Amino acid sequence: MRRSMLLPTLAFALAACRTQPVEPPAPPPLTVPQPPSAPVEPAPETLAPPKPPAPKPPPSRPQRQIANPEELIGLDPDAVSRLLGEPSERSSQAGARLMTYRKRDCQLDIILYRDIKSGVDRVLSYEMSPAGRNCYDELMRGTR
Repeated sequence: MRRSMLLPTLAFALAACRTQPVEPPAPPPLTVPQPPSAPVEPAPETLAPPKPPAPKPPPSRPQRQIANPEELIGLDPDAVSRLLGEPSERSSQAGARLMTYRKRDCQLDIILYRDIKSGVDRVLSYEMSPAGRNCYDELMRGTR
């Protein structure tokens, strides 16, 4: 009898499985792509005010300073004035122009002659009293 009951029960269970409709799985929800988010900026009150640019010092002297009076040889009067400033005295003697610089116990006489080819006065020589580097350095310090 058990077999006889088993068969109808199994048949009934199989029939019940077949009669139920199988629903297809739900499609995944559609996602709309989002635009990229903007970078987060701090609130305006947290921003530091921009710093003004540092002022540039006025160009009062040329970039290159002459460290030795021998380097004056060949310069024109304007170049000498840019390096040493205005002379204490200007004079002319026997076809030469003289620019004299004085500071304390130091004196520098710069002798200029006209260059025949260019027609420009150029430093031909100099005389320094007292002779030596200290006198020239003192004159240069006065212009920096």
